[in-house]
Amino acid sequence: MNSFEIGKYIQQINNYKAFVPNTFPPKKELRLPKKLLTAHTEAVHLLGKLDGVADRLPDKDWFLMMFISKDASRTIKMDLPKDILLAADISEANAAADLRKYLALFLFKERILSFGKAAELSGIDKLTFLEFAGSKGVSLNYDTDDYCEDIETINGFKI
Repeated sequence: MNSFEIGKYIQQINNYKAFVPNTFPPKKELRLPKKLLTAHTEAVHLLGKLDGVADRLPDKDWFLMMFISKDASRTIKMDLPKDILLAADISEANAAADLRKYLALFLFKERILSFGKAAELSGIDKLTFLEFAGSKGVSLNYDTDDYCEDIETINGFKI
C-alpha cells in the first residue's frame, strides 16, 4: 500500500507544535488492498439495502440499537445499598452470584421461568439448583395435570 502524509506538525511560539492536516482528498492516488476494498464494497451494498427498507420501519432508532447494543443488552448492573445485603445475609463478595440464584428461584416459583431457564439464570447446574430450591422450600411446579400429561405422552410411545 502506498503511504502518504496526512498532515504536518508546525512549530508554534511557546515551544509547542500544531498539527495541520493536508487538503483532502490527497493529490496522490490512494491504493487500498483488495481485501479492504471488497469489505468496503460489501458494507456500502448492505447499507444501501438497509436504507431501502428504513422508511418501512416503525422506529429506526430501536432497530439500530438492537445491533449497536447487542452485547450490552445481555447483562444489567444494579446498585444495592450495603445494608440491604447485610439484612439479606448476602456477602458483598458473593452478591452477584447469590442474587442471581435468588432471582432465578423467585421467577421459577412464580412460574415465570421454566426450571431449565431458572437453572441457567442461576448460573449453577440443574441438580444444584434443584437442591437450592428444595433448601428454600420451593418444590418443582409439577402437579397432577403435569403427571397425567406425562403418562399420556409415555403411553403414546410405541416400544
